[in-house]
Amino acid sequence: MKLLSSPSLFSLAALAAATLTLAASPAAAETGSIKGRFVLDGELPELDPLLAQNAPGAKDAAVCAAEAVPDQKYVVGEDGGIANIVVYLKEAPDDMPEDAATPPDEKVVFDQVGCVFTPHVIAVQAGQTVEVKSSDGVAHNVRANFFNNPGFNFVVQANGSKDVTLELGESAPSSIACDIHPYMIAFWMVTDHPYTAVTDSEGNFEIKNLPEGDHKFRVWHEAGGYIDRSMKVEVTAGETTDLGDIDVEAKDLQ
Repeated sequence: MKLLSSPSLFSLAALAAATLTLAASPAAAETGSIKGRFVLDGELPELDPLLAQNAPGAKDAAVCAAEAVPDQKYVVGEDGGIANIVVYLKEAPDDMPEDAATPPDEKVVFDQVGCVFTPHVIAVQAGQTVEVKSSDGVAHNVRANFFNNPGFNFVVQANGSKDVTLELGESAPSSIACDIHPYMIAFWMVTDHPYTAVTDSEGNFEIKNLPEGDHKFRVWHEAGGYIDRSMKVEVTAGETTDLGDIDVEAKDLQ
């Protein structure tokens, strides 16, 4: 009697893998990225330091006045790129992938160096931990008020740290201050999604894994407020949409 041949385990595994690949491909192709660069159009006045080097009578002068504390109200690179602009979706998109709603395990480090908050602007996802630390040999207090999250005001001891987790997204950046050294200021942008970017020292930003389709981004800067409340971008699946250089007039940052 002739036996009918049956598919091997290898063939079955290959078929299953191919089926999974076909099922995963459309989902993988449903997202895209955007990138761009914000560039200054015009000139801005030079900013004086918030605290001069060796300033007489400065509190904790050995640390805080060892070098001048820069005013970071606007930071512009040599070729005109604008740092610390926040680009974000006001709300999570309805078709956001499920894994995008899960906050990253990696902590965001928010340091204090030479009596300067570093970085000056951070983006953090709701539920993600921020490690607030001080690399200074002096204590700082860190105070913040939010629209949706409870505010806080705590002391970080010299060379110490404290973890903070905010559970809710915010509609706009919130200021962070130190009352011990009142010239210290920074900003946190907390969102309930990962679609937020802060421009680097050359004005560049990139936001990845956006659902395909049309999106409206808010563009915010400390000095100018909302540069754009509704920057419309069409995201193409599997592609990176390059917005190129985006001009920002100097008058909008004063």
